[in-house]
Amino acid sequence: MKYIIFILPIAFLISCNIQQNKDLPKDFGFCIETETNKVNMFDSTLIRRYMIGDTAIRIVFSKTDLAFIYNEFLNYNLDNLPDFYNPKGNIMEQPAFIDTFSIRFNNKTKKIVWIQSLNCSSLKDKYYHIKQEQFFKVVFSIVLDNKDYLSIEKSNIIFK
Repeated sequence: MKYIIFILPIAFLISCNIQQNKDLPKDFGFCIETETNKVNMFDSTLIRRYMIGDTAIRIVFSKTDLAFIYNEFLNYNLDNLPDFYNPKGNIMEQPAFIDTFSIRFNNKTKKIVWIQSLNCSSLKDKYYHIKQEQFFKVVFSIVLDNKDYLSIEKSNIIFK
């Protein structure tokens, strides 16, 4: 009996953390912007930045990839962030790489700012900073494997 009392709360917590895949909303789209790239699914463009001039091409993702990105966004609980989220803290390294991610779903748009070397000032911001980093890695892995993305030259921008 004492084992059941111990196991039930653990089973409940595990079941709460497992998200079921949700259908991709009809209005789903995202835009992720880094120092060298802007992937904009709102208008299906990829902009690659160079030291002199930029290149823009059309980029398309499969419904499977888009659904995976959306479900990972939910799994990392980023839908619980405010519509504009820019965590507070001290930047620990220069240059500080700042990525922005805008996502539209179910008639809502959220914009999330991620700063690579941020020492967050609150536990909540630290938690979401880790979740953002994990989520961005998932999104970037999909973007970096995209055939359209692979079709253009790498950026020649050098960071000091």
